[in-house]
Amino acid sequence: MNGHRGHGPKADLVLVADDDFTIRLLCREALEGAGYAVAEAESGEEALERFRRLGPDLVLLDVMMAGMDGFGTLEAIRRDPERGNVPVVMITGLEDASAIKRAYETGATNFITKPINWANLRHQVRYILRASRTAEDLRRSRETLANAQRIARLGSWDWDVSRDRMTGSEELFEILGLSSADFAGTLASFLALIHAEDRDRVHEALEGAPATHGVFSIDHRVEQKGGESLIAHTQGRLTCDIHARTIVMSGTTQDITALKAMEHRLVESERLSAMGEMAGEIGHELNNYLAAIGGRADLIPMALEQDNLDLARKGARVVAEQIDKMRVLTDGLLESARCHRSPQETDLNDVIQRTLDLVQPQNKYDRIKFDVTLHSSAPTVYIDPQQLQQVILNLLSNGADAVQAKEDGGRLWVESFAGGNEAMLRVRDDGSGIPPDLIARIFEPRFTTKATGHGFGLAVCHRIVTSHGGRIELESRPGEGTTFTVHFPLCVADDRAARQSAEPGVGAPLRVPRAREA
Repeated sequence: MNGHRGHGPKADLVLVADDDFTIRLLCREALEGAGYAVAEAESGEEALERFRRLGPDLVLLDVMMAGMDGFGTLEAIRRDPERGNVPVVMITGLEDASAIKRAYETGATNFITKPINWANLRHQVRYILRASRTAEDLRRSRETLANAQRIARLGSWDWDVSRDRMTGSEELFEILGLSSADFAGTLASFLALIHAEDRDRVHEALEGAPATHGVFSIDHRVEQKGGESLIAHTQGRLTCDIHARTIVMSGTTQDITALKAMEHRLVESERLSAMGEMAGEIGHELNNYLAAIGGRADLIPMALEQDNLDLARKGARVVAEQIDKMRVLTDGLLESARCHRSPQETDLNDVIQRTLDLVQPQNKYDRIKFDVTLHSSAPTVYIDPQQLQQVILNLLSNGADAVQAKEDGGRLWVESFAGGNEAMLRVRDDGSGIPPDLIARIFEPRFTTKATGHGFGLAVCHRIVTSHGGRIELESRPGEGTTFTVHFPLCVADDRAARQSAEPGVGAPLRVPRAREA
């Protein structure tokens, strides 16, 4: 018998299972008076049939019934694959501890004893249903989060720093290629799963988290149990107590192998596009050098026949000078065309200077004045030097395009500097600037403000910089110019020097246990 009534919102349905007609009647009166719908069953078998057919929100179940008793009925309810977690309140006239213990062990949500306090029953039902809905919402949220993590190949973890206990989601262990039962539960056991060549970098990033406002972010390789290797991005944040002592670090690890492959293809596409444009510029420039060399090469034999050694020497010097200029271009072109890519400790100043040497002879930069200021300490960053050069090439090319319309050719400022635990590269132009409404889209792929642009250059810059743990900032004012500032984490030695010069006790590194070598 279903007690749903009226046309308003559906009332919560309570199934009352008791072989005593009077108890069922009193339960109905008490619960319907409080706004609940009520269904009845006088045996365990009938209770199960109605449970499966009606799907009640709560079950009031008498312990002592003819045939299947309350304990057997509860066990059958808990085995139901769809609604086995419905709250069940046992009704018992037994007050012995063994019956109460068995009720809870079988899966009872709560129990009440006879004689029943009917006012108290209404309160219990209300609070149990409220708790059940909260638990169901939490379960669904966790299920949604787990599905999202599974789709994104993202796993979460927590590390209790003081006790060195680490826990993780099932998605984390799937990425790591092992079961949770095989995980020792310490940070060292997590670090042991990281590729040996990347392990120290991850270790140093963890130790340095207090100096970076409690946050760290790093790409690294993972060695799965089956021997396969994948690329992961791990990031975390520290939680401290009122005395600034580290308590817990929480974070995520994401499989970005596919993303890295796409990023590599995008970078290569942009590199080839840039190289095509550069090749046209270089071809034009080489023709100029070859014309000068050819003219002097014709002149030198004539000067020797006339015994005019001064003229022959001048011709030879011009030929040598033009060949040196050609070598600068061809060396830079060959360096940029190398296919091998791998992050390493890189002198930021050196890459800036080599890139400037490569672009300055090109016609595109003929009328541009360069103002170059490089930091005296030659900051070292951990990055693929070829990808770093690609970033600088794109920023310089953007700056050159921005000042082309200026009568004096415009100006480009290039500088490197260091501060805190970061190395910075800045490229500024005094060109036309970017309209404020377009700044938010400037790093989107295929978005461009140029009539002939393809929209990949700045998107590639953003990808390269963020994939190496850095960030890129943009400031622009229409009519005044644009400034791009690229931030990279300093390499470990530079970072330690920066931390040692900070205030004592501020940003102290974490004590991170080393992973044992296999």
